[in-house]
Amino acid sequence: MKTSFSCPSCNRELNARVTGPWVGTILLWTIAEVPLYMAIPVAKGPAGIGPILLRSLISIGIAYMIGSLIFGSFGEIRKGRDE
Repeated sequence: MKTSFSCPSCNRELNARVTGPWVGTILLWTIAEVPLYMAIPVAKGPAGIGPILLRSLISIGIAYMIGSLIFGSFGEIRKGRDE
């Protein structure tokens, strides 16, 4: 997510606060990974590729849901500098 951009309808400069939501998303995603790693163990060698891919896809879905929730709830957009 960009920290500054223009409004598509009025072209006014806007700023977004995204540091907090990014930190929150990464923190919650990390916590959500613990049960996932325990639920889907991975074998060593070529036999572990399937579970690794499955766990990665699930992890990306979890990250997307957490990010959508956090950014939707705590992302903040304000007017930028007036020109």
